[in-house]
Amino acid sequence: MLRQASNNPDVVIRSLYDLYPDFNIDVQAEQQALEQAKLLVLQHPLYWYSCPPLLKLWIDKVFTQGWAYGKGATALKGKSLLWAVTTGGEHDQFDMGAPPGFSVLAQPLHATATYCQMRWLTPVAVHGAFNADPRPCFRIVFGPQGIGATEHWSLRSPRTSGSIPSSEPGDAGRNGRTAGG
Repeated sequence: MLRQASNNPDVVIRSLYDLYPDFNIDVQAEQQALEQAKLLVLQHPLYWYSCPPLLKLWIDKVFTQGWAYGKGATALKGKSLLWAVTTGGEHDQFDMGAPPGFSVLAQPLHATATYCQMRWLTPVAVHGAFNADPRPCFRIVFGPQGIGATEHWSLRSPRTSGSIPSSEPGDAGRNGRTAGG
């Protein structure tokens, strides 16, 4: 899905694990990239009901007081934030009553977006991503109805009826991706 998005000239992909394998984030470069963006997509696999450690550090370092939030902060005001998360489990594993549902899991990022005066978009959760073919994922997320048109959907194992076979296993579960455009 990420590879297909990169073909769009209006999309800039900043792979945090490629840019900062040592976790030494260039805050100024990241803030400049965000200032140019209208949309911030935080795309990552779900790690223990949260984001990967480098993405959490990125938010902590880049979203600074006076720039992202607080008195006079307007850098992120009015920009949109989309949480695009992949899981290894199926949708029913995240229903309320079992592990926390996505409305609960999204609360920290939703609160961050609100605090930074960003527009929170409906999260996109791709379940069973290790079996995913990224082409239908891309059409659903970025298709004619726009980003965030689908809240949750599952990609069943190829052994299950109604499956979408995977041509590129692992592509849907890459770590800590952001894209702005």
